[in-house]
Amino acid sequence: MRGRLSLITRLALISLALGLAGLCFPAQTSLAAGGPIRYLKDAWTTEKGLPQNSVTSLLQTRDGYLWVGTFGGLARFDGLKFTIFDTGNSPGLKSNRIITLFEDHAGAIWIGTEQNGLSRYYHGAFTTYTTKDGLPDNHIYSIAEDAKGRLWIATSNGVAQFADGHFTSYTTADGLADNRSIVITAGRDDRVWLVSKRGLTRWQDGRFSSFLIPE
Repeated sequence: MRGRLSLITRLALISLALGLAGLCFPAQTSLAAGGPIRYLKDAWTTEKGLPQNSVTSLLQTRDGYLWVGTFGGLARFDGLKFTIFDTGNSPGLKSNRIITLFEDHAGAIWIGTEQNGLSRYYHGAFTTYTTKDGLPDNHIYSIAEDAKGRLWIATSNGVAQFADGHFTSYTTADGLADNRSIVITAGRDDRVWLVSKRGLTRWQDGRFSSFLIPE
């Protein structure tokens, strides 16, 4: 599916992103029209194509698809049906237990798993990276991309930067507040922010600065 989704489909995707708990949108074509509004309701579960009902992450990519991470595999939603990607039908994908999803500037989808590293979906193929490739740990919490196109990966034992096909790992020895950063985010400038139980860490100008929570 290419291009923009229809209004009805976009509303369906928004509702799905709010937990797949139920879709409500006006049945009439004009939302601005006066008078009473009738609503339709739908829900998406394994009965309608999800690989598993525990939804852990959602990502709408620039081509309009909605990607759903679950503990039973990865699903791509086109507004009507799900296409499932899992270890049984997708060579290169090493885990069905998805934690987080991210799309980079080139359109590659990065998939963080519970204990089996980081996978990339690009040009229809999956590639998985683990500690053998330079990741500090195989449990991935969060993924972000900075203004220079470098990928940042928060794991349970440090943070990795992926650039030019190589991983560089950082830990508390390099200035992190905690090796287990749960959330990582990057702005339009060179700064990257990491959130952990021990405090907040900022990457700027090639170094880390941490702001610790008083014990």
